[in-house]
Amino acid sequence: MYSIGKNIGILNRQFNIFLNRELVGTGLNATEFMYIGYLYQNNGIMQDELAREFLVDRAAITRTLKNMEEKGFVDRVRSKEDGRERRIYLTEKARSYEKLAESIQEKYIRAAGDLLDGQRQREIEDTVSFMVRLIRRINQNLEEG
Repeated sequence: MYSIGKNIGILNRQFNIFLNRELVGTGLNATEFMYIGYLYQNNGIMQDELAREFLVDRAAITRTLKNMEEKGFVDRVRSKEDGRERRIYLTEKARSYEKLAESIQEKYIRAAGDLLDGQRQREIEDTVSFMVRLIRRINQNLEEG
């Protein structure tokens, strides 16, 4: 039986394999690298905002960010507005990987481009983005009600 969920899971695992292979020697794993990529554009966001963006629970994001802090990639700073909350800032070490992030993204896009034309790539990206928004809405409605 055809399963969108199964195929999305496989796609995610294969993408993580690709990232982990590219990240050998950096001290980062795929999840940490995706967080850093998001923080390049959103440096200083609240830890809970990052958890919501990636749809992970507070305990998981706390563990990952604590590990990243110990490795010197982020600083977790208590919020002045709410002392229970932490803002996440990239360190210079993390910033030094920005060019690598760009090259990995370009490599992935080139590889996908060899298999898909630009129009098909945009259609897939639009469809996946729509599915993420949809499932977020479905889960939010279930939580509320």
